[in-house]
Amino acid sequence: MKSFKKIVKLFYKTASRCLQNIQDMDYSSASKKANVKIKQCKMIITSDENASSEAKYVALIFGIYFRGIEELSEISSIVSSMDWITRPKDVQRVWFLLQNCIERFESVLPALNFPKDVRFFIEITLRDVSTQIETAYGKGMYVSPEVVIEECICSICNQDPRTCSHIENHVYNGKICRIVPTKIKPGFGGVVMTQNPKDKRCRMWPFDAKEDSDGKGLTVSNVPILISFRIDDFLD
Repeated sequence: MKSFKKIVKLFYKTASRCLQNIQDMDYSSASKKANVKIKQCKMIITSDENASSEAKYVALIFGIYFRGIEELSEISSIVSSMDWITRPKDVQRVWFLLQNCIERFESVLPALNFPKDVRFFIEITLRDVSTQIETAYGKGMYVSPEVVIEECICSICNQDPRTCSHIENHVYNGKICRIVPTKIKPGFGGVVMTQNPKDKRCRMWPFDAKEDSDGKGLTVSNVPILISFRIDDFLD
């Protein structure tokens, strides 16, 4: 294994090259470079017995970052087409990836010592895509399952997340903060429609709506209710 400092230097160098590739519209190169680094990060975390806890922490941060770069490359590739916003499958795919990227980058960018223009480029790119979708389809309606969680704890400090200082999905000392339910009320309360869901991936789209045969209502199909997503899913 190369020295820890050299690995970190290479991570930063590749991160810069990936963003340059995206700016140059060379999305395939950006994705390939990111994928190579994702595999390296996974190896450090799961297979390298000599890796220190600091090395694994850095690998986790960069693994999440490069996974976001992979998805940002795909988003950029799709939206480079002038009429992508009119194609339902592309809109749904971009929306799903957009939520992934937002969660990944929000969790790791504060921990990475990137120049301000790097963070600005990522944020403005995601914001522009989100604006295009909102302009075409509005803010959207979402479905959300009604589950009553009576008690939960923060995975970092084991305290009530309403009173602790940790932020969900952010990384602290190599661990990802998660809200862990410890007591859930039995039974299922059903599904509600809302403009402020827990997970924006569960969105209803007008192109999936069909008028009922009696003309008195609409039926919306293909709406996800529960999504299994982790910012560190590159470790799977």
